[in-house]
Amino acid sequence: MGAARICECGQFISKDVRKFVKFLELTHIKTSVAYPQSNGKLERFHRSIGVECLRTNSFLSLNDTISIIAKYIDYYNQTRLHSAISYLTPEDMLLGRDKEKITIRENK
Repeated sequence: MGAARICECGQFISKDVRKFVKFLELTHIKTSVAYPQSNGKLERFHRSIGVECLRTNSFLSLNDTISIIAKYIDYYNQTRLHSAISYLTPEDMLLGRDKEKITIRENK
């Protein structure tokens, strides 16, 4: 079973959100109030998508918006290098390619 780490903000503790989390068979873990470090990865993603995607594109329709955001999420996870994880992609880390990629980089 997975877990959904959800901000303690009012909009994220609604009955609908609780039902959705239950439907997905997740455990609802609330972040600490006034402690953004407990949810730092998501906070950083929100900052990045805002600066790199939302503020730099013009959205013409809902479908256009969904398409542009989906492309950005793919880019963020599969292509964009992240300094916090040794300039690798989240996909590299998830698929266990981190050691191999670092070794290749060091041998250049």
